[in-house]
Amino acid sequence: MPKLTNTPTQCPECFQHTRMEILTQASSIHGNGFHVTWFILFCPKCTNVHILTHQTEGIYESLGTASDGSNLVDSDFIQEVIYPQKFRRFEHLPLDIKRIYSQMESVLPVDTNVFAVMAGKILEVICRDRKAKGESLHKQLENLVNRNEIPESIAKVADKLRIFRNTGAHISDNDVTRQDAEIILRFCETILEYIYEVPAMLKALEKSADELYEL
Repeated sequence: MPKLTNTPTQCPECFQHTRMEILTQASSIHGNGFHVTWFILFCPKCTNVHILTHQTEGIYESLGTASDGSNLVDSDFIQEVIYPQKFRRFEHLPLDIKRIYSQMESVLPVDTNVFAVMAGKILEVICRDRKAKGESLHKQLENLVNRNEIPESIAKVADKLRIFRNTGAHISDNDVTRQDAEIILRFCETILEYIYEVPAMLKALEKSADELYEL
């Protein structure tokens, strides 16, 4: 018989809650008194494998069971998905954009409609951060294109996000699907990469090249 988690765990791939098969696990006790356990889990719903870490102040034998045999609740441990990582980890985002991006990560497994609304919000905050001019998001994106901060192709796709944002924000017969949300996520990552990460990488590269030239 395969060893299963004691309580249903949410799969980071299909987002369903189910008892997963524990393929292997390893534990260690850190100097700060926290007990960390790594799990490689198999989801029977989508047949994907992923890696989780659980951190708690109490040693427990397997996922969901504390040292006294009682079930852990969400407040008793800190869970982190190590693999797969659906969200990019950016290093140069302004704090307000980083906050919204982090909230999007929390919302995606719960409500794709709210996720689409937040994707529209992050575009608005990007335009504000870049001091784009215009009374509407459409005009602000055009202003960023005219200033050569983003290419026209990215602006056109960003403008289409308004449709998903409006769908998510209003009562309708249609919902933003999981597939829609995945596409929206990939696009948001593309625009964040283009505006914030690429210039920082180019600056670091130019600095290294200048230092090499001086040698």
